[in-house]
Amino acid sequence: METTVDMEKETKEFLVNIHFPEEIIIEILRRLPVRILMQFKLVCKPWNSLISDPTFKLSTKRRQRAIMCTTQITEKFDGTHFDEKRKMLYSLDCELFVQDLPCPVKVPSERYTIQFLGSCNGLLLFCTSGCIYLWNASTRCCRQLHQLNGLMKRSSYHLFGIASGLCFNESSNDYKAVIIDTNPYVEDRSLRVSSFVYVASLRRRIEWTDINFPYKLIRNQRTTLASGALVNGHLHWLVEEGSGNEIVIVYFDETTNQFHKFPMPETTPHEGGFATPFLRLIVLDGCICMCISGSNFRSNDILIMREYGVKESWTTLFRIQGIQGCFVPLFSSVSDDDILVSNAWEIEVYNCKNNSSKKIKLSPDRELLGGYPLVYEETLESVDWVQQD
Repeated sequence: METTVDMEKETKEFLVNIHFPEEIIIEILRRLPVRILMQFKLVCKPWNSLISDPTFKLSTKRRQRAIMCTTQITEKFDGTHFDEKRKMLYSLDCELFVQDLPCPVKVPSERYTIQFLGSCNGLLLFCTSGCIYLWNASTRCCRQLHQLNGLMKRSSYHLFGIASGLCFNESSNDYKAVIIDTNPYVEDRSLRVSSFVYVASLRRRIEWTDINFPYKLIRNQRTTLASGALVNGHLHWLVEEGSGNEIVIVYFDETTNQFHKFPMPETTPHEGGFATPFLRLIVLDGCICMCISGSNFRSNDILIMREYGVKESWTTLFRIQGIQGCFVPLFSSVSDDDILVSNAWEIEVYNCKNNSSKKIKLSPDRELLGGYPLVYEETLESVDWVQQD
């Protein structure tokens, strides 16, 4: 009679003699989450070599995640203000799995603030404690890029009130960080009518270059300043143009370091056109979209450009209603009808079919988001090549 030990021995011998074609192994591995691939690099040298190969890194299936910096709070006795306790970093995927992330850099206190500036190929550009960093949250690798006091002549310890982004230039195989700032030399903010743009290539010794930007950042409640919407390799922002402060979309050409206008939708679903209180550019399913809120914030229309660069292809994708606030879609959840949305204070799962929503609890503590979450992709992209200043 065959014993359990004999059966285990036969099973091991059977598995050892199985040889899958390399292309099948690659196809299986590329579908796995990054956290599993990081463990599989330790299985054997061939797998380590395969998973570390740049070609394999670019071919892996990219899972979207949303990252956010929250503040744990306690309500004061008068019920109108909050006491900050400490900051927390969380990452959330389409299956609503919440991951608690450690701060990637040393900070002076637990009340640190992380400001996310952009994401590209799984790399996150962020600012904290007076420095700018590049971070892969999936592999937990991080590198410092620059100190703020060496970038702009502003006294601020952070980069609040700016527009920013991270993109990749395929022709030079280089990443570029873009920061758009209003005139830092004018004390009266109402007089800051011009903006300055700083661009840096990251694979070389980092040197920020000022480039021409004939537009103005929007300084009212019709839009929110944010990292640029990265579509077709270009970063896109909503800005103002001319003396009439017309709202337009511009994109950054990463090969020429120039800005160009981009087709706006012809009309909006709400009365008042683009004079509505809230506008924001986002990316859904690889397409550029615009989120537009009505004057009472009771509904949010999502417009999508089906064919990149074609003005006539703008169309309404869906409407978020039944929940009040400037809710912006992040990405689809496990169900085709479920969309992960955020209003910069909290995250909810919104069902487009029945207009219902459910709040996502990140932790047992009471927490508020410190702004809209940043969507990124899980990748194995390294940051070891960064030339630190």
